[in-house]
Amino acid sequence: MGVTVQAKGTTKAVATDLDGNYTISVPDKNAVLVFSYVGYQKQEVKVGDKTVVNVVLQGDASCWTRWSLWVTAVSRKAM
Repeated sequence: MGVTVQAKGTTKAVATDLDGNYTISVPDKNAVLVFSYVGYQKQEVKVGDKTVVNVVLQGDASCWTRWSLWVTAVSRKAM
């Protein structure tokens, strides 16, 4: 199971593949993507004019070990 990538304020969501790749369509450049994974801090990124959105999730402070998780977008298409 990969990182969940959701368009904030919608029910549209996808999961990344094992390499962290994903594709999601968003309504416009004002869209915000929310990246989440159990044991990691959620991260929100405004799409803007980007066609590729890459993030690094940081381990949750409540976890005993800090990990970084790489997420790589493969594309973003406006609807």
